[in-house]
Amino acid sequence: MAKINYLKIYSINGLLGAFKTDKLTFAITKIRLNLLTMFYKILSVAFLSSFEIYVAIATGIAFKLSPHTICIATLVGGISGVFIAAFLGDKIKAFIAQYRKPKEKKADSTKEKLLLKLWHKYGVFGIGFVGTFLLGAPASIGIGYGFGVKAKQLVNLCLVAVVIRCVAYSYFFDYLKNLF
Repeated sequence: MAKINYLKIYSINGLLGAFKTDKLTFAITKIRLNLLTMFYKILSVAFLSSFEIYVAIATGIAFKLSPHTICIATLVGGISGVFIAAFLGDKIKAFIAQYRKPKEKKADSTKEKLLLKLWHKYGVFGIGFVGTFLLGAPASIGIGYGFGVKAKQLVNLCLVAVVIRCVAYSYFFDYLKNLF
């Protein structure tokens, strides 16, 4: 009778490998479990990056994902976060306005003066691009809607900022991780 060699497939840190063995193992189950676990890790990083990229990158590093995987997952999550915030922006604004009581007009506070000063100094670029780096895309879009900026302008600037931010931060934090 001919000797049967089985191929056992394993995963170490998301990298698949294989070796020959004489025993029948449950390699198929292990592959499915490892790939499913990896899928959940990537999905978690993508979901977190739609709100806050710093938390998403730290989670990806904690999951021991490669910087390339973290970069792609944060890109997918960040871009989807921009579109979700832009799509829901008008609906959220209408929902809040429905339950909001009209305020009495007070004298301009220092906080309002600061926001208006920043708005006049940096405009749409400051909110869409710089705000995405500092606060995140959903917050930038919300602030932009508050100032009456058109969604198309904000989405374009936020998308460019999200792509630059995700690529730069993913590899920068991986570089920092390797330093220590």
